[in-house]
Amino acid sequence: MTLNELQQRMIDEYNSRPLKTDRRYSALNKVMDFLKKEYKNVKEDVSASLPNEKESLKAAYTEYRGKKINGAESSVINEIYNQLQAEHSK
Repeated sequence: MTLNELQQRMIDEYNSRPLKTDRRYSALNKVMDFLKKEYKNVKEDVSASLPNEKESLKAAYTEYRGKKINGAESSVINEIYNQLQAEHSK
């Protein structure tokens, strides 16, 4: 799955939920910018580029930000792994 495909799936998922989406979209954009900067080839193949464990990605993102990640950012990372798992289950 490409990064653009992942991002669109996440937007679709967020649109289907009764959430405060502005925060989620902002967090999604921040996490996507981080992925593009820090993970080689993530644009072409997300699952091959990211760590297997979401906690590893959260730790890397926390280090990148230089502060504790907020709930929306944590949720975005969780949803990345949910989407990847759904893709592998097909």
